Amino acid sequence: SVTFTGTAGNNVRTLDITTADTYDFAINNYASGDFEVSIENASSTVTTLVDTTGHTSTTVSKTLAAGTWKIYVSSTGSWQVKVAQK
Repeated sequence: SVTFTGTAGNNVRTLDITTADTYDFAINNYASGDFEVSIENASSTVTTLVDTTGHTSTTVSKTLAAGTWKIYVSSTGSWQVKVAQK
């Protein structure tokens, strides 16, 4: 698994997937404002995982193809996204 963390603002992280499979995204937001997490594949297709407001703790499962993905996180404070193969 890999864990990404960050603070307020628009954040971009790179996720390298070597094995196509289903992955769990354990997503936590520790701030009270708007919070959005999305992923983008090599073909520039964006999928929203979370779009909410306030403190959040949820897990979203997605099937990912092998390759380099981008994770976009917009938050008003501290956040964490942990990605683990199921």
